[in-house]
Amino acid sequence: MARRWTIKGDRICERRFWSKRSAGIHDINAISGICIDKITYDENFLILHLDNGRVLEIGELDDGFADVTRALAGQLKRFPVDWMAHITEKDSPKTIWTRC
Repeated sequence: MARRWTIKGDRICERRFWSKRSAGIHDINAISGICIDKITYDENFLILHLDNGRVLEIGELDDGFADVTRALAGQLKRFPVDWMAHITEKDSPKTIWTRC
């Protein structure tokens, strides 16, 4: 699926074909990471858990992924810039950040 992520102020915005959705960085209460085995390659994902129960899944191959991770590292205290090193088991999500 073609997904494009952008940062607009303190919001993370996703555009997938004709649909759009966004969430404020301040609405994130936890972030998990997972490495998915895609048979011919592995792809790392960030899973943003929002206050309203929704989740946003951002894959490292998605357009704008680097911009999102830079924004998270810049705006969330204690977000590990080396978060990929925290994902050690494939297909098993691991919490890498929580809001205190």
